[in-house]
Amino acid sequence: TEALIDADRALRESERRYRTLFENAPEAVVVLDVERQRFVDVNDNAIELFNMSREELLNAGPTEVSPTLQPDGRSSWEVAGKAIERALAGEKMIFEWTHRDSEGRDIPCEIRLVRFPSTEHRLVRGSVIDISKRKESERRQALLLSELDHRVKNIDRKSTRLNSSHTDISRMPSSA
Repeated sequence: TEALIDADRALRESERRYRTLFENAPEAVVVLDVERQRFVDVNDNAIELFNMSREELLNAGPTEVSPTLQPDGRSSWEVAGKAIERALAGEKMIFEWTHRDSEGRDIPCEIRLVRFPSTEHRLVRGSVIDISKRKESERRQALLLSELDHRVKNIDRKSTRLNSSHTDISRMPSSA
């Protein structure tokens, strides 16, 4: 019937929109099947970020693309599990995370997790943004601020000594 044809057409159009949004997202995007702890969909940016083939990535999950411990010493598995559960509960999770690519290179990232609709599986969509450049910029800015602070303190000490010397000279009796 015509209603079924219209429904089928609408479904195909919705699938094309999803695929276009997913594949053309500027960040790496992964969809995680929570029970299996495996990615069930990944875009090309995820393949590039993790330096893995699509097949390798679809046989991996968060633990395979993360170090055992995060830089603060917390277990990656425990922290990821809590963030995933909060996303499944409807919370929009945004946090920093260290991922690791297939060559063992740590990648500082910003992660955004949201529950992904499914009638059959518990899914979470993750947007992964490489923030290496931002972190390097922050490190350099902190270094420059520290250097500036050090120089200002040196100038202040020299100024204090100069003022002290000036005071000593002005107290000297004048030879008239």
